[in-house]
Amino acid sequence: MIRAWQRALRLLNMTPEAERVEDVWDMAVFGYTGHISFAPVLQEPLREAMKIWVYDDLPRRRNKNAVQHARTIIAAVGMLSESLRLQREDGGAEPAAWGRGDIVAFTPTTGATSWPPGTTPTTPAPAPDASAARPSASTARHSRATPRL
Repeated sequence: MIRAWQRALRLLNMTPEAERVEDVWDMAVFGYTGHISFAPVLQEPLREAMKIWVYDDLPRRRNKNAVQHARTIIAAVGMLSESLRLQREDGGAEPAAWGRGDIVAFTPTTGATSWPPGTTPTTPAPAPDASAARPSASTARHSRATPRL
């Protein structure tokens, strides 16, 4: 009970404008539960861009998945950030130097996580099992026995 009162008092003094400068956001300030961390994004300009994007995107997603959507995007940009850190001599610290080559170097890392097991970008995924497919409404309608006249 005391913790709930302490949290409520702390939230009274918090505003979305003040929270947006932090690297870890308490989502209760925005009307959600949980926290969002921008720590996976290592480059400061990229992290600030992510904060602006999340701050602008949250009001557009008034559903229970809004925070998870933001976390997913932050994780993807975090992967790009890590790629910049590993691939560039400057660790990706200079945004003006970012270019097409950085995206080309990053692309294989995304492909490894998005293709089904046993496939590559050059081999298509296996076809779904036909026995598990449900017939469509038109197929079901035409497959009914119709009386002959």
